[in-house]
Amino acid sequence: MPGMPLTDIDRLGPIRDWLIATSLSGLPIEELVTGLARQLNALDLHVGRINIATRVLNPLIRAENWIYERRTDRTIAERFAHAPDAPEVFRASPFSYMVEHQALRMHRYLQGPEAQLDFPVLAEFARRGYTEWKACLIGFRVLPDEQPGDTLGFVASLCSDAPAPWTAAEHAALDSLLPMLANAVQGRLFASLAQGLLGTYLGTDAASRVLRGSILRGDVTSIRAVLLYADLRGFSGLSETLPPERLVEALDRHLECVVEPVEAGGGQVLKFLGDGLLATFPTERFGERDACRKAIAAAREALARIAALLSESGPVLPIDIAVHLGDVLYGNVGSGARLDFTVIGPAVNEAARMELLCKAVGVPITISRAVADLLHGDGMALRSLGRHALPGHSGLREIYTLS
Repeated sequence: MPGMPLTDIDRLGPIRDWLIATSLSGLPIEELVTGLARQLNALDLHVGRINIATRVLNPLIRAENWIYERRTDRTIAERFAHAPDAPEVFRASPFSYMVEHQALRMHRYLQGPEAQLDFPVLAEFARRGYTEWKACLIGFRVLPDEQPGDTLGFVASLCSDAPAPWTAAEHAALDSLLPMLANAVQGRLFASLAQGLLGTYLGTDAASRVLRGSILRGDVTSIRAVLLYADLRGFSGLSETLPPERLVEALDRHLECVVEPVEAGGGQVLKFLGDGLLATFPTERFGERDACRKAIAAAREALARIAALLSESGPVLPIDIAVHLGDVLYGNVGSGARLDFTVIGPAVNEAARMELLCKAVGVPITISRAVADLLHGDGMALRSLGRHALPGHSGLREIYTLS
């Protein structure tokens, strides 16, 4: 009951049960931390602050932080981007010391004659009225043969806002929750890791479908989509003159010029094709006309961004883009144990052949009649390039470009 002194860790049984259930429930870490703090404070444990910090396997994010404060009764999430060096605030923190020295436990009094404010953040906590701070480092492996520095995990810390320090019984009670807390946090981190990595390598929609169970070879569905097929012109020649590290840097700069407009318009990059890419704008989500508009807008922006690279140092290559609308099969293709989540079908092949026409007819973008028919009465200026044969396809196709 609230208000009773905590003398027996068995009184934390309901919290331990809740943490175990939470580890299987998919509850976001923000809600996990807030719920834990509220339950601990209902037992008069005087938890004024909780902080959980972890390293992240994500190409854009280096680390995440979740901080609960009783003053606001909510948990906020912080994300830190990759940088050549860890931020100064982290390198000067006890968390950095714990990770570097693999110190599994740290404890500091923040007030009175026993106060030990040997890190700037602890002095800040003392100024804010917290009386005690404790932290634990919990590591876990993704692969069995990981080296110590590669191990994932998290650091959890708690601050007391009680006038007096936690008792020995209260310390023991809090420590008894660590295994359940670790399981709950680990479950959410692994789920986030899976979603983040799958989204990075497959695309967000494909990742969502895989996580929902679309994992068998031949598990495909027919969708209608606008396809954007892009390829850099002259990259093979450039690869013979540039050192490998500069070649990769140049490729990344160019591809980023295409990827960002595609994703900003709601499209999904499904596949990188060496020096090019394949992206989709599903009509089910946008409708056919809007999907076409978004794909053309992304193509225009990509061309403008690559043109702007001329003002920077480094090589600049022209890019050819094809925009086509058609029905495709979307799902798993490959061998039994090695699959690719992609789109296949005649429409994809047509888009690839249309991209090859760009160089032949001297334009940076080719647009199929299926797209042009939807946009002609929509205020978009297009001009016909005539009818062309596409290798591997019978008959002639009328091709358009932007006026």
